[in-house]
Amino acid sequence: MPIDFIRVCKPAMVKFKRGNNLSAPMRIAIDFAGAIGEMSRLRCWSTISPHDEDDYLNRIEAGSGGGCDECKMAGWAWMAVGLSAGKSAAQEVFRNGQRLALNIGQRRVVQQAIRALAAALMEKHTMTGKEAHEIIEKYIKFGELKNAETDQENADRPTPDDSENRQSQRIN
Repeated sequence: MPIDFIRVCKPAMVKFKRGNNLSAPMRIAIDFAGAIGEMSRLRCWSTISPHDEDDYLNRIEAGSGGGCDECKMAGWAWMAVGLSAGKSAAQEVFRNGQRLALNIGQRRVVQQAIRALAAALMEKHTMTGKEAHEIIEKYIKFGELKNAETDQENADRPTPDDSENRQSQRIN
């Protein structure tokens, strides 16, 4: 998704250009990206605690959520499934988005891009999307991660048991 601008001075934010058609897990992953950047620096990876996750989902369900990244993540989860689907359905989407962010954030090229962008932002504090993309694209081509969600889904699918493979080989 193209970046419009990015800044680290308060309020720190990344503003994306309009006109995208992203799934709820991808939107959640994007909102979780700030936390992923910090995790990359610390080399300590985690999803939001189940207690906190529950709290954010409850806030949005009650209509009292705020504008923090976690509330936005919970909002995307609820919008994807609808309030009538129940909290367990929203939790699944919420967790899928976090897992997607962790999957992307743990890639070496992504970590290199995060560090390079962070270093540039420490000097400049605010960057245009063009400037940010020039740094990021030294490591990751624009659009290279567009299939990350599908790749994750395919990786999560169970593979046939070796004994089944051997059995089918004997039959053939």
